[in-house]
Amino acid sequence: MISFSLYNCVISIVVTVCSFYWIKEVHIIEKKILYLFIACFYFLFCGFTSFLFDCGNYITYYSIYTFFLGFTLCYSRDISFKVDFIRKEDFICFVEKYAKYYLVFYFVYQFLGLIYPENRLINLFVLRAPQARDALESSLEHTVGDSIGYLNTIFFYIALSAYIKKPWKIIFLMFFNMYLGYANSSYISRGGILRLFVVIFLFLYINLPHKRKLIIVLATILSFFSVIFFIGYMYLRMGGEFVIVDFSFAFQKIAEIELSFAANFDEVLKFSNDEFLRYLWWFISMPLPGFLKFGTADIAINQGYTENIMGMSSFDDNFYIMLPGLAIEGVYMFRGMYFFHAILYGMVVNLFYNTLFKSPVFYVYCIFNIINIPFVSIRGGTQMFYSTTNKLIIIVLIICFILFKIQKKPIK
Repeated sequence: MISFSLYNCVISIVVTVCSFYWIKEVHIIEKKILYLFIACFYFLFCGFTSFLFDCGNYITYYSIYTFFLGFTLCYSRDISFKVDFIRKEDFICFVEKYAKYYLVFYFVYQFLGLIYPENRLINLFVLRAPQARDALESSLEHTVGDSIGYLNTIFFYIALSAYIKKPWKIIFLMFFNMYLGYANSSYISRGGILRLFVVIFLFLYINLPHKRKLIIVLATILSFFSVIFFIGYMYLRMGGEFVIVDFSFAFQKIAEIELSFAANFDEVLKFSNDEFLRYLWWFISMPLPGFLKFGTADIAINQGYTENIMGMSSFDDNFYIMLPGLAIEGVYMFRGMYFFHAILYGMVVNLFYNTLFKSPVFYVYCIFNIINIPFVSIRGGTQMFYSTTNKLIIIVLIICFILFKIQKKPIK
């Protein structure tokens, strides 16, 4: 139930603006937009809930977390790892040369998923209604195939960078990729749709400066209709029919679903864990192969959060994942040390983005991460984000380095 608090609204706005005011001094447009998106998404998912819902003293935790997050992002905004080979001209040429071959492999791999283990080619021509329950069950069971899929997605965006001067080709390939993904799984999340359209908006906005006013106007109009669309899509994926609702009702439903993370904050404090050391070990040990890990190195934050807060079991028929949001995850996992959660997150964001942004090979992937970083980590928590930064991207860099060295080695 929405319960507006003007006092909390004013405090959250002032704290957020003061903590992120430094963004105006950032001159690289891609990084400026990244920080603006982080600030806006953070305020949307973690700040709105402080004044739209009755959530006890959450505003105090939000204010402290926001200060440390903004401070860390500001003063670590130039840090990066030194990965020299990704900036070399011959490596850039290597990627441009083989990008088209990888894209052929990538889409063939996608098509194979429609044939094995079950022939579902008909899905290419007759799209099924969204199968949300199947998608949830799959998400709870991580497989090797899922990891390969995540790696392939990163390589897909790397390959797209070879066509940076052909923006419409990149846009077509991204739409085609989404279409094949839906045909494969009969599901795409609202977040997946949102990210695709935001990436297209960013790509056009950054690369077509003479048309920015038109792009902003079109994006504003589409944003209005997207709120209505997402509610209709929600009913469709729940097994009903696509229903067109009025904007006020759509906004209220979106607020109740997406902006209510702190509505159960008293329960969060009750079930909060002092998991600082366990979380830190999980964070550090993530790149290591399984046989080098000891102790409890795996954490299912969102699943455990849902089971504790909602009193549900993952085996229940009506089970769903309840997302905590970034600030509440910090309190839930770290209790009194939640500010360190903000510091760690801010530093990882800058290390990850700055390292890859230095190479044109990762340019399209960096554009994708302008929306992916805030949407995935601020809305859904850090687990998926750190899986990318601490494991997947390391594997991608190792594979790129090995392939680059192999093709440079002369044949005897």
